[in-house]
Amino acid sequence: MHPVNDDRLQLQIVSKILKHFNREPKANEKAVLLNLYRIFSNLSKLMSENELVCLKFINLINLIAFKSSTDVRKVMKEFKLLQLRDQFMVNLIRMTYQKNSEFFISALSQFSFDSIASKPIF
Repeated sequence: MHPVNDDRLQLQIVSKILKHFNREPKANEKAVLLNLYRIFSNLSKLMSENELVCLKFINLINLIAFKSSTDVRKVMKEFKLLQLRDQFMVNLIRMTYQKNSEFFISALSQFSFDSIASKPIF
């Protein structure tokens, strides 16, 4: 496959994953959470070039954490999904600042930055 097709295929896969979990935001199995981490951590190029996908991933992780039990949130932390979310949040802030996009500036206003403000990545 050509790189352009790979990017398009990756975007389609990510889109389907995001749609699925937005409909059913509970992830009760460890394997599902681990695979989410593996997928999104290996798509850093796609995520760094596509602010909307990055924003949707951040929202997805927040939604899963909100709709799930304490045990699931502990697994999310163990598998570094929350750390990955924070990393993408910092990247999204950088992208938004560079492009000065009103849409993303307003989208960022919905997040609490307490979780990342004290971390070295911020």
